[in-house]
Amino acid sequence: MDRTFRITPGLEGKVGDRSLKRLIIIIACMIPFMTLILLQTVRKNSDISALVFSISLFSVIIPVMVFFIRRWGIKALKKELFHVTDKYIGRSIDADDLKTMQNFNDSRRFSLTDSEIDKVMNVTIPWSDIESITDKGQFLLIKSKGADTWKGIGMLSLPREIEDYDELEKIIRAKVAPYGVEY
Repeated sequence: MDRTFRITPGLEGKVGDRSLKRLIIIIACMIPFMTLILLQTVRKNSDISALVFSISLFSVIIPVMVFFIRRWGIKALKKELFHVTDKYIGRSIDADDLKTMQNFNDSRRFSLTDSEIDKVMNVTIPWSDIESITDKGQFLLIKSKGADTWKGIGMLSLPREIEDYDELEKIIRAKVAPYGVEY
């Protein structure tokens, strides 16, 4: 049995916006700390305009970053394929549009090497290797025994917006039951 699933066309933006909300929360939490650092650098006798300039710069750069990350992320989601076979469950990127993936990889370049990017984008988890399956409400999170939560390696997130999601969930339940994995 080999089946391929993809996110329902038109719902990629919904999935992408959920990920973007997490990024915005992280950035919003960082802004007060960045402001405190800037306040420390501006001395009593120095010009306050440096502080105003820095805060203004953050308020322009952050929305631009969010815009491009959303754009590249949604393009990547349109190319995302989920595979179910007798041996494994996996995710891959339909790499017809290499430019889209190059932009996405460049946006992650600050924290991951090329091989780690490949492990995050193209995940294959054998059924016997699944350690846990957690229903997070809007998506199903599958972790392998060697998962690296910090880098996202060995983890697979299945959004509810996948076509035939209920059928996919039934297949997963049937495949992991012999290995004692419950969710």
